[in-house]
Amino acid sequence: MKSRHPRSRSWFSALVLGAILIVLIGCAASNVGKPDSYGASVPPPGGPGLSAPMEPSSSASLPKIVTFRAEPPHIEAGGTTRLIWETNDATSVSISGIGSVPLSGSTVVIPKRNTTYVLTATGTAGSTVTGEARVKVTVMPELK
Repeated sequence: MKSRHPRSRSWFSALVLGAILIVLIGCAASNVGKPDSYGASVPPPGGPGLSAPMEPSSSASLPKIVTFRAEPPHIEAGGTTRLIWETNDATSVSISGIGSVPLSGSTVVIPKRNTTYVLTATGTAGSTVTGEARVKVTVMPELK
């Protein structure tokens, strides 16, 4: 059996590696400027400064409820409590049992029984988030 010269093996390896590189470069070149599955585009040879402009993504931020609470959270029947709220990135805010309210603020309520108030903040593109504030009402027994 003939033994191969060591240089013939390295020549063959270089040929195979060269063919692989050509295939990889061809695949990359066919995707220049096209967004991948993550929305990023492959920059053209010469650097990212020459890439095609990408469409702006819809980055409508979700509204945030910074705070929503009742002060005090426990009252006696007939007593008052203040609902306090603050939102960010909201276009409208409503509270169950009250209706539309400012984006941040407070209001006094007189619940007759234990009540959970639900604040709904709506953002751009109609996205919504909700928060709850609970008020516990203690009913004092009648004295006879």
